[in-house]
Amino acid sequence: MKYINNMDEESEEKYIVESLVKYQYKGLTEACFDKCITKYEASLTQSNKVCLAMCQDRYQEAFSSTFLRIYEKVVKGMREAINISED
Repeated sequence: MKYINNMDEESEEKYIVESLVKYQYKGLTEACFDKCITKYEASLTQSNKVCLAMCQDRYQEAFSSTFLRIYEKVVKGMREAINISED
């Protein structure tokens, strides 16, 4: 099986996990910042902190459940492709 840019399987998995974490962090930062920070002040207010914490929790729950469904479909597709190519 050919991996991303001829990486071995372990390097490819590490690359995918790192990319996923960066993608999740970027999305979380953009979504929660836009929602919770309405005025720029020298420091975060208690209201900002509560909003950010709640937003982060909701974002992570949504991301995790969505990612799990996508991951399951990808794995299923890969298994089917491997079975087809081995026949």
